[in-house]
Amino acid sequence: MPGYGFYPKASTHICLHYAPQNLAYPGTLAVINISSIISTMRLIKPTLKYKKSFQNGLREFLKIDQQNEGNPAKVEEYIKESRRYKRGTDLPKGMVPASTFWLIDNDTFIGRVSIRHKLNKNLRNFGGHIGYAIRPSKRKRGYGNKILTLALKEAKKLNLNKVLVTCNETNIASQKIIEKNKGRLQQKKVYQGERLRFYWIDLEE
Repeated sequence: MPGYGFYPKASTHICLHYAPQNLAYPGTLAVINISSIISTMRLIKPTLKYKKSFQNGLREFLKIDQQNEGNPAKVEEYIKESRRYKRGTDLPKGMVPASTFWLIDNDTFIGRVSIRHKLNKNLRNFGGHIGYAIRPSKRKRGYGNKILTLALKEAKKLNLNKVLVTCNETNIASQKIIEKNKGRLQQKKVYQGERLRFYWIDLEE
């Protein structure tokens, strides 16, 4: 299942730079290609184009025993399931339709985010509308904030007015990310032995 348990070309930019007087050709215009400077970070639908990078990410998850992100040997099946879940067809019992995106930066798989189109009883108690995971080697670089920010834009496209996002009471990093994205703490409670925080984010603001 494509990340469900954790409940998925930039154009070249050119600029003109006036060269300083102490360069070899003072007073000239230098053309600088800054495509390598400007981030190509974006959310995309799961695709075989980034299969190898995605597999590498999954292996990193497996090393920390985070097995619900997917099987490196079954990427094709993962992609098919993500499409089926988005349509809401043949869903396993207890699941709701969900859109999965991958965060890609400079052609590298960074992480996965799932946006559930609606909530059921289980999701109201754990998981909420949005769940994401950043591959271990890319953590503590600001990607968590970016993936949630981009996911909120996608959630709005699904005509959601507000979304529920939950995190563990001990996960300070996630709390900061949610709050930075205008998450408002609604409640704290223990669910199945986990101390959780429940945030709502208003997409109309």
